[in-house]
Amino acid sequence: MTVQTNEQLQDELDALNAQITKQGSAVRELKKAGDADAVAEAVAKLQALKINAAEMGKSLVSDEPEFNRKAFDELVLRKMFVVPSFEIHGGVKGLFDLGPPACSLKVRSDQSHRTPFNPIIRALSYMNFSLEGCHDRSVAQAFRTC
Repeated sequence: MTVQTNEQLQDELDALNAQITKQGSAVRELKKAGDADAVAEAVAKLQALKINAAEMGKSLVSDEPEFNRKAFDELVLRKMFVVPSFEIHGGVKGLFDLGPPACSLKVRSDQSHRTPFNPIIRALSYMNFSLEGCHDRSVAQAFRTC
C-alpha cells in the first residue's frame, strides 16, 4: 500500500469533483429528455461519486491548525478590541463599538494610508490646484482632478 501526499490527494479530489460536475450535468440533460430509468441510474452514479469525494476529503490532512472562532471572539472581547454597544450605551444587541486598542489601530492604519499623499496635497495646494474636482454637466457627475 502506498502512502499518498496531500498534493496527490488534492489532485485526485479535484479530478473527482470534475467528474461530479460532469455527471451532474449529464443528470440534468437526462431529466430534460425524460428517461426515468437512465435518470435513476445516473443519479445513483452521482451519489456514489459524491460519497467517494467525501471520504477522500476526510482523508486529506490539513497542515494548518484549525481556527478556534469561539476563543478568538472571547479574546477580542476580553482585550476590548470591540465592545458590545448595549453594554456601554444601553442600545440594541448585535451592534459593536471599537474599544481603545481598535481605535488606535484604526487611526494608525488611516494615517499610514494618508502619509504618501501628504506631499502631493501640499504641492497641489501650493500651486492653487483645487482638489474638489470638476463637474461634467453632460452626465451630471463629479470627477476628482487628481
